[in-house]
Amino acid sequence: MTHVSWPSARVTHRGQTGQALAEALVATLVLGVTWVAVHWLFQYQDMALSTVHASRHAAFLATRRGETSIEPAHEHHQVERFFAGDAHRWVDRKGERTLDVATVPRSGLRRVSALSQSAQPAGEAPDTQALRQQWLLEDAGMVQARVALDFADAVGVANEYGPLGLALFDRPHDDLSRSLVILHGAGHATSDAAAQQRASSSWLAWGRAQATSHVAGQEVAVRAAGVDDGWNRGAPGFDWWSDWAGRVPGEHLQPYGGR
Repeated sequence: MTHVSWPSARVTHRGQTGQALAEALVATLVLGVTWVAVHWLFQYQDMALSTVHASRHAAFLATRRGETSIEPAHEHHQVERFFAGDAHRWVDRKGERTLDVATVPRSGLRRVSALSQSAQPAGEAPDTQALRQQWLLEDAGMVQARVALDFADAVGVANEYGPLGLALFDRPHDDLSRSLVILHGAGHATSDAAAQQRASSSWLAWGRAQATSHVAGQEVAVRAAGVDDGWNRGAPGFDWWSDWAGRVPGEHLQPYGGR
């Protein structure tokens, strides 16, 4: 029987001479810079999201100001709440606010280009432009609500970057703005009374015929007053709208929600 002898392996332990400590220090510095960068980026994204919400709020409020006018311009305090409060405590590395809510958010409204006459309701048919204007159906251009954040004076500009470059995150954010375009003044009535007022305000569709009928009706009422007195009848009325408030023909009604 042959015996094979293998040489014994010798394990040599070498000292690391602080290499692991140096690696841990570098990793800690990288993680620290990454943490600051992520915090800076997430704050900026959150401010951008709040700007989106503020522009939407401004646009929808503009539609409540009337059918054709968007003035006065959107007040500052109506968008300020989207950048204030405990949910919007944006601070820098020193714990100081990066956004001056009292001055930085700016908002404004403007009209974009209106539709051409051929693209308007009823197109270019005769008298349609007059009817659109009298019924407040003509498109005057959709409303663009814009909210902007100008960080130029929000915080001081950092000139010293330091060994880790963290001072870069103390510089002002890039200015940003968000806007929303919404249809405004589409001819919707908010109530029966508003619908009646809208319809009766048109001289072409109602006012001219109503004026002629009113004159003829008053003349008949004066001539027939003596006859009607014997029957104890009331005087004729010439308000041809108010009595019809809320009255819709049955064929135009549909059951809704079991009612």
